[in-house]
Amino acid sequence: MDQKVYLMSILDYAIQQKGQDVFLKSHSVPRLRLGDRVVEIPSCQPIDAAGMRALAESILTAPQIQTLQQNKSVDFGFDHSAKGCRFRGNAFFQQGTLSMVFRLLWRGIPRFSELNLPPVLEKVALEKSGDSLFRKNDDSRDDDSDHERKSPEAHYDDRRSG
Repeated sequence: MDQKVYLMSILDYAIQQKGQDVFLKSHSVPRLRLGDRVVEIPSCQPIDAAGMRALAESILTAPQIQTLQQNKSVDFGFDHSAKGCRFRGNAFFQQGTLSMVFRLLWRGIPRFSELNLPPVLEKVALEKSGDSLFRKNDDSRDDDSDHERKSPEAHYDDRRSG
């Protein structure tokens, strides 16, 4: 099996599923982080130690391979030009076995509606000042004279010094 084709099929699946991280470990089914879950990639076979080495050698430069051998870990970038995505990667030895992790770096900024956040956060995020204060509204106070009034800056300073 061509190791680069194997990797590209896994990364294609990660992009399609909008995953965050891909985990490759010798003799284990590749895994994908989807939000707070890590799941096996379906229909994907484990890769053996020799295949993992060949995979690393197919995507790392000679200086990166030397760093991996010396430090037992190397960080690298990887372009998936066909999909217009980039991955940040790390190859490392874990219990004497080569493993790799890829983090998907999306190009462009998603629209607010694609983030699945409460609509009120869009208003807060678009405020011009950049700072937002959240304060509990306490309607139980009958007489404001019994309570010390502070400016928002004073409340902020009190929290920082505490």
